[in-house]
Amino acid sequence: MRLLMSYIFTCSLLSSMGQKQVHIYLAHCDSLFYVEAEKFDATKINRASRNDSAFINGLFNRISPSTHILLFKPYTDVCIDDGMAPLLLNWKTFFEQRGFGFEVRFTEKDEDRYFKGVSVKQFVANGYQDTPSSGSSRSRASSGSLPPPPPPPPAPIVTRDGKAPPGSAPGFYVAAKNVVTFIFEGDVIYYYEGFFKGTLLKTDYSSVGNLIQQYKKKIGAKKMILFIKEESGSFRQNKRKRRSLMSENDIPPGYYVEEEISKKEKEGINKINKNK
Repeated sequence: MRLLMSYIFTCSLLSSMGQKQVHIYLAHCDSLFYVEAEKFDATKINRASRNDSAFINGLFNRISPSTHILLFKPYTDVCIDDGMAPLLLNWKTFFEQRGFGFEVRFTEKDEDRYFKGVSVKQFVANGYQDTPSSGSSRSRASSGSLPPPPPPPPAPIVTRDGKAPPGSAPGFYVAAKNVVTFIFEGDVIYYYEGFFKGTLLKTDYSSVGNLIQQYKKKIGAKKMILFIKEESGSFRQNKRKRRSLMSENDIPPGYYVEEEISKKEKEGINKINKNK
């Protein structure tokens, strides 16, 4: 965990010359807060659930990487111990996909008083122990079981050029040329690039890792989005196996999306099986 936390803190590139600041907080179990100001101002706080895609997309469609810098200040009451790193990695990926510079920051006293907690940055600096002065009674020894895994960032929407169609709802749009879909069917893995046009290629578990690496080189590791699909009956059963595959090939959360197979994709697989 400590190595991963160090990676999250040190790889957050910041270039803030002339940019407006957006303070983003994760606190109070499942809430996301943000303040658009040079310094913390409780009168300007915006709050919603961190599962609220409309709230999150509304913010990130309104601000721009060229004009805004993100100051990320999560608190330990969202996730503690080994549940903290995957949560922060999800948000790091979310910020990077949208091209934002950001930095994980220490919090000020007025922020700690408002949120009544200890920031993750301070928690790590204290050797993974809450500080007595914070007024918090939590510690690693009394933390109990880990919270559920953090929700993934909102799923990308695939379009021809990666731009939102006129009049469409806010969202994270990606170009079809940067998308590869893998469909797991027993020991066989079908795949295709971009939009599904009825044609499926075939590979297996022994070869799919090399295939993913080839696509990373072709598309670019920071641009590639994988859609991972499977029939509904076995989707949950093989979840760990699929995620291990992503981990082994250095595909972080946020760069792959797990979905059930579509009707058209299933028809394409049935057509292949009939022609065997």
